[in-house]
Parts: sequence; C-alpha cells; structure tokens
Amino acid sequence: MTFKRLTLLFVIFFFGFVVTKLPFAILEPASNEGKFKGTIWNGTASNIETPFGSTSLSFKANPFSFILMSASGEWEANSRSLRGSGHADIGFFSNPRISNAKININLAPLNLQEAIIGNLIFNIEELEINRNGACVNVTGNAQTDALIRSQDALKWQGPMLEGPITCEDGNFRINMGGVKNEDSVQINSVLHTNGLFQHKITVYSDNPVLALALTYQGFEQQGNSYILTRNGRW
Repeated sequence: MTFKRLTLLFVIFFFGFVVTKLPFAILEPASNEGKFKGTIWNGTASNIETPFGSTSLSFKANPFSFILMSASGEWEANSRSLRGSGHADIGFFSNPRISNAKININLAPLNLQEAIIGNLIFNIEELEINRNGACVNVTGNAQTDALIRSQDALKWQGPMLEGPITCEDGNFRINMGGVKNEDSVQINSVLHTNGLFQHKITVYSDNPVLALALTYQGFEQQGNSYILTRNGRW
C-alpha cells in the first residue's frame, strides 16, 4: 500500500472516529429546552416542544455510513399525539432525505376547532428537503378516517380520505379525497415551511340533511358543493 493511500485511509478513519463522538446536542435548536443525550450516531432527545406536544426523538446511525460522508440510520419520534419512524440520510454535503417512513397523528389530543377525532397517517416512500426545510422532492400519500370517526361532532359520517403528498414551490401539498354513497369530499392542504397552512374542504352532495349539518359547521354553499377554508399556523 502506497504512502498516499495509507494517509488517505488514516484521514478517513480519523474523521469518522471524530464525527461518531460528536454529541447529539449539537443538533439542538438554540430556542429549545429539550434534553439531548448520546452522540449523533446513537442519540436521543426528549421534551422537544412541537405542535404535537412534548416530543421525544431518537436516531441510531450505521457507524460505517461516514465512509459515504453521511449519517444514515433509523429514527423514531413519539409524543402524546404523534408516532413516527423511518430511515434518514443526513449527508454532510447533500440534502437530508427520509425514506420508508410512517407518521401517525392522533387528532383527538390536538383539540381541533370542530372536535375532530381519528388518525391522520403519512406514508413516505422518499422525501428530500433542503437545508432550510423546503420540500425538494417527495413520494408518498396521506390518509385519514377523521370523517368516519367524527360522526357525532359533524352530525354526518363521511368517507375514508386518501391522496398524494407533493412539493409545490418548496411547500408541502396534500390532496385527499373520498366518496361515500353519493357524497364526495376533497381536502386540499398546503403546509408552508414558515409554519403557516391553508386548508380547503369541498363537499359535493344533494343530501338536504347533510346540507344543514355542513352549514352549521360553517361551510358556504356554491350550487351542490359546500366549501370550508381554514388558514393558520401549525
């Protein structure tokens, strides 16, 4: 083995050793009071304040992934209303990626305005974001049983909703739809990287009983469609 190759090999393994010893706390946001333990290769964080309540996070990387100049491994996130897990690749010189991920959000603890309950599930095959958190590319879908399980609050039982997740100008767009009997529902949501969101819910129905229930919930009638929009911060 030549001296150059030996030196290169030493540099790679020395760099890898140093990186594997970096504390997980270097990822801690300055404004967060969470508790970070371990290293970036096998670390945990708890009491992170998120829209889903106090959240814990763990990440366990493959220690040999540093050879490819990345931290690649499995992650889990848990809170009172959220459970998620998947694979993550955090490249030192490339955009972060998430793959084979499933995120399950329990809507009941969020105390939504319409007293919605049920689950919202995101199945993410591949997600790439840039260093600012903007969506670069995503392949996945979303589904929810909220309109089925919130029958008492809505005075109506709607269909199961599902549809794709896409990127739009760096933001996340979720389009879900479903049909039950002769009633059709479409939900179009945009989640902005600055924390703002827009929801547009459209129900198509000729059911006079449903029309009364939707009007009671604040929907505006336009022909045989009923539309509700929501804007806010997530």
